[in-house]
Amino acid sequence: MRLPLSARGKMASCRDIDRLAERIRRFMIGQTCPGSALRRYIDETFSNPSPSALAAVLAAPVTGESAPLFELIFFPDLALQLEIEDFLLAQRFEPPDEVALARCFQSRPLEAGFSYGEKNRHMTVSMPGDLAGPFVARLRISARPDPRLADTFARCLTDSARIRSLVLVRNAAKAPEAEAVGWLCRMVQAASAALDDDDFLDHLAFAVGMMQDLPRGVNVLHYLQDRRKACLTALRVADREADRQRIGPMEIILMGRSSTPFVDQALARRQIAMIDLMCALTH
Repeated sequence: MRLPLSARGKMASCRDIDRLAERIRRFMIGQTCPGSALRRYIDETFSNPSPSALAAVLAAPVTGESAPLFELIFFPDLALQLEIEDFLLAQRFEPPDEVALARCFQSRPLEAGFSYGEKNRHMTVSMPGDLAGPFVARLRISARPDPRLADTFARCLTDSARIRSLVLVRNAAKAPEAEAVGWLCRMVQAASAALDDDDFLDHLAFAVGMMQDLPRGVNVLHYLQDRRKACLTALRVADREADRQRIGPMEIILMGRSSTPFVDQALARRQIAMIDLMCALTH
């Protein structure tokens, strides 16, 4: 029988932390392809270095120029989060466990591997001790989705969409309130049946992001309608600016410079369409 949190103490067992650390170590050392941001930084900052030159940079003491390189190498990406999500969900990690995991990577530095150069030379680099804390903090191991939401994901989604949805919710800076969780559960159940996985995840990402700004106690559907009105207003402003740009240069000079902010019209229309669908599915 699963004990209540208060009966299990404030921290996970050392064994659980060690198991999590080993999962992360296996994943990080087994990487083969550097991400696009990492590749771009290497090429632009170090002028397309040879594998030997890059290896020398990685082996040297960290400098102002190389510090962002190490931060990019040891920035937990989506693939790592997907790898460990089910393990995190099965445990009950608390904030003190984040400190313990960071100390684990400081006492025995985390290593990352990736291939570089035309011959795909395998590089191995050790994490500087001062990056252990930020690395672990970005994993958000002590954040937990509401049990109702996790159960809805398990019942309604494919396994791939379930894991990605859990990671998305874990990464949210603010957990939704109880009423908002109820709405999310209804939205997930209805939208997952109406949309393919990628389209569903777009809607879920928008909904979770929207809830970061949802004022306390405000009805979700009412807030969605307010967001819809804001999108429509932005589109009308963009249309007026487009009309203004079509007039002659002398008229523009006489009217004065425009201070209209840029509006991503495609994004605004996409958000309106998502709001309309989610409202229709959960009204």
